[in-house]
Amino acid sequence: MKPQIILFAVLFTSVLSFTACITETSDPVDKNVLLGKWTIEEAFRNGRSSEMLRGAFFDIKDDGTMTSNFNMTGEEKGYTYKLEEGELVREDGMTLKMDAGDEHITFKTTLNGVLFKLVMRQGEPEE
Repeated sequence: MKPQIILFAVLFTSVLSFTACITETSDPVDKNVLLGKWTIEEAFRNGRSSEMLRGAFFDIKDDGTMTSNFNMTGEEKGYTYKLEEGELVREDGMTLKMDAGDEHITFKTTLNGVLFKLVMRQGEPEE
């Protein structure tokens, strides 16, 4: 596992007690669009490109469960989730604002005043 992914996962999950705060509004994403495996194609921290999340993914199922390696350990783990007005809320408190495009889904969250933007594409990560 890349040390950068683990470092970011530790940072990300260490601030889960803080509520994600996004002021943008968008139409809710259809659950059917979300289903499947999504891998990070681009990641941004406060608008600057970041390579530390390459290889991270969300595998979203129709039954309200998902697997992801986007966590404290960087290991694949199962979660439950719910959709609330354009946000995916994971059982561990992670809240992601969603915006779907033709080939990508963008997840955004703000943690400790830092804006994270994850541009994801469907399928396996590119090597």
